[in-house]
Amino acid sequence: MGKKDDEKAIAKERIAILFELGKKCAKKEPKLAARYVLLAKKIGMRYNVSLGRESKKLFCRNCFAYFVPGANCRVRTLSDKQSVSIKCLSCNFQAYFPYIKEKMKRKEN
Repeated sequence: MGKKDDEKAIAKERIAILFELGKKCAKKEPKLAARYVLLAKKIGMRYNVSLGRESKKLFCRNCFAYFVPGANCRVRTLSDKQSVSIKCLSCNFQAYFPYIKEKMKRKEN
């Protein structure tokens, strides 16, 4: 393993830790949780590490608020678009995530 691989591994660990911390304090201290998400995103950009598909659905891309369904976001399924709509109640940003792949995987199994 080279130096770059070690740096990327450490960056991935730190990103995971920051998301866990954000999850723990999202309800009590939303600004601190948003700060953790912002730091995780900066670490990912600096070391060219992807946050991952599942992690990207956990926060608002506009204001970096960590999503807590019912508290600071509204989650809806849209059958006509076959997607999940997540609306951030902090900044009114709306994100759409398609669920076609998940549906196809379930049919295969």
